[in-house]
Amino acid sequence: MTSEKYTYDLLVALRLREVPGDRIGEVIAEVESHVAETGEDPREAFGTPKEYAKTISPGKTNWFAPRLWALVAIGWIVGSTLSLSLIAIAKGDETLYGLPLPSWLWLLFALSMCAVWIVNRHKLRDVVVDPRSGEDMVSPAGPAVVTAFIVLIAASVIFAALIGYWD
Repeated sequence: MTSEKYTYDLLVALRLREVPGDRIGEVIAEVESHVAETGEDPREAFGTPKEYAKTISPGKTNWFAPRLWALVAIGWIVGSTLSLSLIAIAKGDETLYGLPLPSWLWLLFALSMCAVWIVNRHKLRDVVVDPRSGEDMVSPAGPAVVTAFIVLIAASVIFAALIGYWD
């Protein structure tokens, strides 16, 4: 396992344990410094990311954190609106499911919500700051965010097909 993969998995494990962003930054910096100085594999030095996360925060993993589910719900609504409005526009439908606003306006709404998220992403999440440089250690659209966005759009398209939207 590469050091980069290890630190990403550790970040996810610590997030699920609701460790504050500044503490996550300290832990990741310690791991990266140790690996850089010794050349030792992080798994050998610290154990698996999940095991090491347990030593940092011994509580249970919180899969039911309200913040997580709120972000999932908002993502689903925006992703669904985005994909269904694109489908409606491609089909030439004037409205989305007969709602009073035109399809292009729903698309504009979804795109503006994406823009609001991008502009305010630091306020919407607990930023993981590298104590050595003061920079954000996590890219705003990491692999998990991109994957989640693609899955939400695919789920919306499948849902539209199941309810007979294209009939």
